[in-house]
Amino acid sequence: MSDLSVIGRRLPKVNVWEHLTGTAKYADDIALPRLLFGKLLRSTEPHARIVRVDLSRALAYPGVVAGCTGADMPQKMGIMPSTQDETALAVDKVRYVGEPVAAIAALDEDTAFEALSLIDVEYEPLEPILTLDDALTRGDVRIHEDSPNRANIFKEVHLEFGDLEGGFARAEHVRDDWFFFEGNTHAPIEQHSAVANFEPDGKLTLWTSTQVPHYLHRELEKVLGLPRSHIRVIATPNGGAFGGKSDPFGHEFAACWLSMRTGRPVKITLDREEVFYAHRGRHPVKMRIRTGVRKDGSITAVHYQSYLDGGAYASYGIATTYYTGALLTVTYKIPAYKFDGTRVYTNKPPCGPKRGHGSTQPRYGFECQMDKLAADLGIDPLELRLRNLQPPHSKTINELRVTSMGLGEALERAATATGYRDRPKVVGRGLGIAGSAYISGAGLPIYWNDMPHSGAIVTLDRGGGVLVSCGTSEIGQGSDMMLASVAAEELGVLRRLRRHRTFPRRPRVVLEPRHVHGRQRRPDGGVGAPADAAPDRGSEARGPGGSARLRLPPDLRHQGSGAVPVLRRRRRCRRVEARHTLGARLLHAAEARRQLQGVGRRPVAGVLVLSLCRRRLGRRGDRPHHGQQDRRGARLRSRTEPGQHRGTDRGFGLHGHGRDTDGGAGLPRRAAQEAVAPRLQAADLQRHARARGHSRRDHRLGRPVRREGSGRGAAQSGHPGAGQCGVRRDRHPLRRDSDHRREGPGRAGEEEGACRPRRPRRRTRSESSDAPAPSHHGEARAEADRGELMLRLPRFDFATPTTAAEAAALLADPNAMAVAGGTDVYPKMKRRQFVPRTLVSLRRVVDGNISNGDGVRIGAGATLTAIAEHALLREQYRALADAASVISTPQLRNMGTLGGNLCLDTRCNWYDQSLFWRKAEGYCMKTHAEVVCRVAPSSARCLAVASADTVPALIALGATATIANVSGSRQVDIVELYREDGINYLGLARGDIVTEVRLPPARGWRSAYLKLRERGAFDFPIAGVAAAVRREGAEVVAARVAITALGSSPKRVDAASEALIGTRLEDEAIERAAEAVFAAARPMDNTSGTIAERKRAARVLTARTLRSLRE
Repeated sequence: MSDLSVIGRRLPKVNVWEHLTGTAKYADDIALPRLLFGKLLRSTEPHARIVRVDLSRALAYPGVVAGCTGADMPQKMGIMPSTQDETALAVDKVRYVGEPVAAIAALDEDTAFEALSLIDVEYEPLEPILTLDDALTRGDVRIHEDSPNRANIFKEVHLEFGDLEGGFARAEHVRDDWFFFEGNTHAPIEQHSAVANFEPDGKLTLWTSTQVPHYLHRELEKVLGLPRSHIRVIATPNGGAFGGKSDPFGHEFAACWLSMRTGRPVKITLDREEVFYAHRGRHPVKMRIRTGVRKDGSITAVHYQSYLDGGAYASYGIATTYYTGALLTVTYKIPAYKFDGTRVYTNKPPCGPKRGHGSTQPRYGFECQMDKLAADLGIDPLELRLRNLQPPHSKTINELRVTSMGLGEALERAATATGYRDRPKVVGRGLGIAGSAYISGAGLPIYWNDMPHSGAIVTLDRGGGVLVSCGTSEIGQGSDMMLASVAAEELGVLRRLRRHRTFPRRPRVVLEPRHVHGRQRRPDGGVGAPADAAPDRGSEARGPGGSARLRLPPDLRHQGSGAVPVLRRRRRCRRVEARHTLGARLLHAAEARRQLQGVGRRPVAGVLVLSLCRRRLGRRGDRPHHGQQDRRGARLRSRTEPGQHRGTDRGFGLHGHGRDTDGGAGLPRRAAQEAVAPRLQAADLQRHARARGHSRRDHRLGRPVRREGSGRGAAQSGHPGAGQCGVRRDRHPLRRDSDHRREGPGRAGEEEGACRPRRPRRRTRSESSDAPAPSHHGEARAEADRGELMLRLPRFDFATPTTAAEAAALLADPNAMAVAGGTDVYPKMKRRQFVPRTLVSLRRVVDGNISNGDGVRIGAGATLTAIAEHALLREQYRALADAASVISTPQLRNMGTLGGNLCLDTRCNWYDQSLFWRKAEGYCMKTHAEVVCRVAPSSARCLAVASADTVPALIALGATATIANVSGSRQVDIVELYREDGINYLGLARGDIVTEVRLPPARGWRSAYLKLRERGAFDFPIAGVAAAVRREGAEVVAARVAITALGSSPKRVDAASEALIGTRLEDEAIERAAEAVFAAARPMDNTSGTIAERKRAARVLTARTLRSLRE
């Protein structure tokens, strides 16, 4: 029976109370007096030089207090001191879409958001590098001109161990395979957030959701020019990180600079879209693996080549590059090994560390190749792994130290639990298997010096309370509980941690010791040892004499393990007392530090997990089922860590798999959804390593092992069906269109590489076997059958013509579609409402100029922002400027164009849904002509609603549009562009392009536009009215009234116009016009609001619009 009092017991986590009660304060929860809110302006170009950034209009906007650009913080920074190539805000060049360019601080968040659209940025576009192949070969386009490497290569690594040529010469069978692992991102529940406060005494405090407070501390000193002693970084509770908050980010520096400039606290919280721009997710990796084996399955040599797409900046790239090759040798004996690794720059958000960074991708490729080797040799995949296991207490060929090794027993246990050896050969079901490994700790310090790199301070107060201080960040991995448990066990001060007498403090840089593992989910070995040693340094304080010298009450003197009674309420010494005591008596507050081993010399490496994946292939609705055995030593967190264990595999399941509707292929990347998580069975096998500290008591202080979910999970899911239908997939995430081939002889009558035909899927009531060929408004049936839940763009070709004739010729193809700003096209492509094979860009075909001559000419490429802010339009054509200003959000107005809004697709609640929703609920007439209208089943036409804001304004202003095609151009009235049909809503022939809009001279006309929308920030209209009147004196001599969102096409209501002519806009005349609009409105139950509400809204909006023109 164990003599331990705390470790190994089922106790509440020491930080559980604040989470259960909702009192935990995350960074975004912090509210300080006089708080300002900041927002970042981000690049819309993937690669461009910054010609000019002008904040003057934004700074003049009411409510804006301050702003900054990259020129205010030009110093290079980054997490790795040897590869710092970032700036807090872009200085002279942007290198990916979403890179921060400027920052604004305002009195409220909405004001800051609006002010972003007033910042003028002039770019000089450069050709982007978007693929691995281009990055490796294109030396004429340099993402970082000062990089010393060729082309766009960030780092090259070439390492060889043992006799590689001899190993392949001894091999009796050699495989040479290519694999590809797609990148993915972390998607934490809590977005990045930071609050900075610069005090009048020159001290700066930053609260931020970071994993690296100490490294951020150093970079703030460099970028801001403040002494490090004047900067305090507090790592707030973390709502998910997984490596995604392990870098210094631009919003943290911007918040600090703006606070220093204004003398007020500033908060910047990223929204979900910005989190994806911040990224630092897993690298996409292309791999080539060449492995030699003998006939008995023993490995003789491995040559591994990896090509990493690192995105625009370095981040942790130098470490990830090494990790992709250095850790491949741990699980199996490899007598000869060569590693060639290359990481490149591309014009995409930078990649960084994510859960076992650098090991997941090669593990996927190597485990898949192990299955292929087993098939080639006629050996069971499980048996092949057992024959090649790395022995315990050994070194790999590249000098990694392996301590305990329980993978063999884990394999046997898992095989028994799952019936692996006796499993029947059932068509459509497979069982995959994979193992994985990762290092424990990261031995090399990021900053080289002789100072300790991991430390803990244990402080005792006179009432018997204990304070444990360390720089590790609690990110859900249980480090707070581990620290409290170790200190409590060593000091013998409590039997229970409830309402705990021993408690950790969150890292507060300047006050807390450093910790090199502060960013990681594996803190035990790094900071557990100092926490264990600190009480030993102060051991005199625990004996009778020590207690007397410290004037502790007699009933609190150490009487043996756990003998000290638990206090009823928490006590802790004041910080002043703690500091005084630390200086006067090392007995009272003892500090111990541990210098960690280096990665690349003798790092601790341990094998960790076997994971089996059972997959049902070809049945809709089934999920992968995982059984897992994990080898570890007895753990410090034996009660809390199984949750981490399950979460790791569940994270894999959510990342790579889901509801299986496509014959067994996993779904593409998406955010986690519990409903599609795999069922998980887990069992732990404990092996004791030769370690110090609690390992002497059958508990290890540090774990020389580490489990990582996605590496083995991806591998085990790649080939579970190979034994059943012969399909092996060498790409991840798995998709139906992934490259695959059949292993072994094919069945009679089947093509090589084809699976057995799937059972036909049951059709919904809205499907039929004779569905028409897909169009832009109908998904290809193959696309629909993919069952994609993630909103990803389908594959398409992208054409960039330079003339209208050239564009018209391309658009004559029925599978081609025009795109300008893309704010409507791209989202609908993601939802598979549009599935064009070719997108034809009009960026170089139509201009965005606004010119005044005989009336006003507006190029179809003019952005909605340019129209909303144009002085002449706001003065003389107010309805158009107002309509453009209330469309969507500033970001979308910056991209959306007038031509795009004129051609905006019609909307309907049955149509504007994800593909998954429409498949489950049933399609509608707009996408499937054979289906009745879901709004009005008796209708012979689609009743989808027209929702463009600018159209009624242009109709009311008497505008015309110029239409170009291969035959020339023509002009038509705006109202003639539209038909009362939700499907064929535009009166344009295939190949027609709207190139410009012309407005007649104002000459006394006044106009206005009002809309009703469900949300006041960015929604489509559910009713919209535009009116224009020309008066001579007080009498109306001409009038036009138009409506939108009240039918399948925008309408000009001539009856309303006639009711106004000859009047002075009296209330009676306005009421007659409003009644005419009420009668003309034909809303249906296909968008927000009821039919009656929308008709009433049309009447009210008409009256309000006309009254505004009377005043």
